Amino acid sequence: MTELDEVTLAYAVTVHKSQGSEYGFVVAPFTMQHYMMLQRNLLYTCVTRAKKSWYL
Repeated sequence: MTELDEVTLAYAVTVHKSQGSEYGFVVAPFTMQHYMMLQRNLLYTCVTRAKKSWYL
């Protein structure tokens, strides 16, 4: 088995649209470009969507 065999299809979803859903792993690339949107409730929603692990 190669590493390519372990790749699965994934989609980009906004934090807002992910509310009420769960995902195995969450990767959230936060930048300071839109710093006005970086609030605690956005981060909380992002982290709580992950079942196993999350990366910020």
